[in-house]
Amino acid sequence: MGGLIDTNPRGPCVQISPVLEQISEEMKDVTIAKHNIEEELNLPVQYSVRGIPTMILFCNGEQKAVKVGASSKEDLVEFLKKNKI
Repeated sequence: MGGLIDTNPRGPCVQISPVLEQISEEMKDVTIAKHNIEEELNLPVQYSVRGIPTMILFCNGEQKAVKVGASSKEDLVEFLKKNKI
């Protein structure tokens, strides 16, 4: 499972959102969950988010890896594969 922490419906968050949806459709074992930090501020603090967008990879409920910043589809797929998804 991957999580995207974003801030608003514009900029890098909007650009990366459709890419994450494509990956979720293509990689059936990947689920994308999105969180808007303007709606609830405690979650980003809990995970020490320092940049937007931040992708946090969870496996079996445990945080496994973090990727900060917008990335291409190829980079995100590589990030998932490198972390054994």
